[in-house]
Amino acid sequence: MSRDPWEAQRELLQIQQSYEGCTKCHLHEERTGIIYGPWSGIKQTAQLRTHLMFVSDRHSLGALDTFKAGLGDSEYGGILLSLAEQMPDLDTESCWFTSLTLCPTALVFHGQWPPVEIMPIAKKAAMDACRARLHAEVLAVNPEVIVAFGNASVKALWPKVPPKFLTSIGELREVQIPGKLVSRTFPVMVTNSLSDLYRNGDDSNGGVWERTYTHLAIANSVASYMRSTRAASPGSNSE
Repeated sequence: MSRDPWEAQRELLQIQQSYEGCTKCHLHEERTGIIYGPWSGIKQTAQLRTHLMFVSDRHSLGALDTFKAGLGDSEYGGILLSLAEQMPDLDTESCWFTSLTLCPTALVFHGQWPPVEIMPIAKKAAMDACRARLHAEVLAVNPEVIVAFGNASVKALWPKVPPKFLTSIGELREVQIPGKLVSRTFPVMVTNSLSDLYRNGDDSNGGVWERTYTHLAIANSVASYMRSTRAASPGSNSE
């Protein structure tokens, strides 16, 4: 049976409404907004098709606002858009951006102190409090492949024992996301933290940027293959 085309939209709205007033961790104390939304420019239509889901490990509200506006001059917005520019075949309108916590870990805006590379990563208590939301969002968005930036994102995605980060960078791992009745399996491309990219401008052969380009290209290729394979299967739901 094919999925109700508006089902994902309703689920995502319910998740946002359920957690925008959350007080389960200390991050709510200075919250002025939440990190929530698709890739800049995504079309909010009934047919929500998610190719890649990006999970960031740290963020500020100002950086995401600029990122979502499509300006590309925020710290993380510029990084993600720069990565996308290296993959012209990536359909950015079918990508979803989220973070391991809905609340910003710091209210840092472009040009203000402290710089993004020393912004705090969410503490374990905050990640634990937001894990159910992250899992619900994964199930609603239903991505072909998840891209996890940094070790904290990996720990947030895995409900129990996460894979070792350093030996998993550039590798696809499978995560079991618990659902209402059964768990669902999603492939996860583990890659460098966004703050690593921000600190390191080395885009030479073998540098951190080139390695990250390669990681995202692999994730994009795998997602495209999975989508085309499902679309070719009789009775499959290509959305």
